[in-house]
Amino acid sequence: MLDKNYKLEKGFLAEIPLRFRKGSMAMLGIEPMINILNWSQPGLVERYFKDKMPEGDDLDLVRSRIVLSKITYFNPQTLDADNMQIIFRLAARMLDFPSSDPEKMAELTRQTYPVFSNWMLTASKFTRQSKTMNGNGSVKDSSDVSVDWCR
Repeated sequence: MLDKNYKLEKGFLAEIPLRFRKGSMAMLGIEPMINILNWSQPGLVERYFKDKMPEGDDLDLVRSRIVLSKITYFNPQTLDADNMQIIFRLAARMLDFPSSDPEKMAELTRQTYPVFSNWMLTASKFTRQSKTMNGNGSVKDSSDVSVDWCR
């Protein structure tokens, strides 16, 4: 998970309204990615947002910003190409980008989210190296891909 050489992207957290920031930061630090992605898990949101529950647009914003921050927790060197593709698609979806190309995401986020941008470039590099090393230039897009990395 979090490697001492990696920095957390705090720019996403800064976009969360103050009234939800403390709960968001606690969730980010405690919950594995799989739980954050399974947002509707009974009691999850209530545990972190006891005083004021995010609703509507706030709920979407809080969830996406926690997920995007959590992505930078991972060491790209430890993820295989299939799991990296899942992260790229997830990031694009949370940012509402049309492309999950990590280099395009890095370029579009460079100014506002520099840590995330650098993480995407690093992840892209390791994904390319991984494809070259195993001789397979394709990445499957199927539901049978393991998500053990986010537990």
